[in-house]
Amino acid sequence: MALSQAYAVQHGTAVLAGLTGMDQQFGNEVRADVGIGSLFPQFAVVAGVRPRLQFNSRALAAVLAVTGTTGAAISTANPLKAYWATLADGVPAAGSVHQIYTFDRGLLVPRRISCSHRQDATIDLEAITYSANGTDKPLIESLGALPVIPQDNKRHTLKSASIGGLDLGCLVDVSIDFGVNADSIGCKSEVFDKHLSIDGGITPSITITTLDTALAIALEGLVGTHADTSIVLRQYDPSGILFADAEDDLTFTASGVLTRDNHSGQGPQRSQLSVRLTCNWDGTNAPIVIAEPSGGD
Repeated sequence: MALSQAYAVQHGTAVLAGLTGMDQQFGNEVRADVGIGSLFPQFAVVAGVRPRLQFNSRALAAVLAVTGTTGAAISTANPLKAYWATLADGVPAAGSVHQIYTFDRGLLVPRRISCSHRQDATIDLEAITYSANGTDKPLIESLGALPVIPQDNKRHTLKSASIGGLDLGCLVDVSIDFGVNADSIGCKSEVFDKHLSIDGGITPSITITTLDTALAIALEGLVGTHADTSIVLRQYDPSGILFADAEDDLTFTASGVLTRDNHSGQGPQRSQLSVRLTCNWDGTNAPIVIAEPSGGD
């Protein structure tokens, strides 16, 4: 028996860096009901199989360049591959002996970004797949060689947040939920789903915690627009000393309504304020937009 470990995720030709965890879910729905006259189920059946891949990364800029804020299509031209390295003496073995799970249709969805004071920002992602016809398997398993992984030295952390022109001050936590309500759909009792749907639409929100508890936010809320609203994550310098240039910041603009969630405190500790921006479409732009770097192409 050989041990294995999570290694990499690749979308098309892009190998995603900075992964912190991978979870290949096979999604088997098995029923084994107990009926009258017996203590035991008389029949066990696999009613459905809905594979998913969930993973996390610290390489926000590289990942978002692939997915944007609403997801990236998975296709035969741009398949999604999850690599699990087979180990020999504790390190990845040589040759094409490694487990590969491949999705050749579906959607790679950014779920949320989480970032706290002095911590690396991370992004959670999920790959949703489905069958071409309800019969063909949506998950392809094979053995192969491992890809070359990009260097994981471009990370981001908290910098600033301004909503409706109001600076939210001393930030301790930011969470961006992209709200992509995508899922696979089946019919005719086929074991594999054969459609992809975004039934609930795309309903993003941004939750921010600050130590500035007396912000001028009316009880009924504050309107933010793309012109006066930004969430900025600063990039650490790749050397590890201080921060990169401001042009390397990762900036999100948004439109929506800002409200206060709660002002909380524990014992003699300092209190904090949690606010939420419920995003909306302004008639032109997506609710959350990744701004182009000031020093970009």
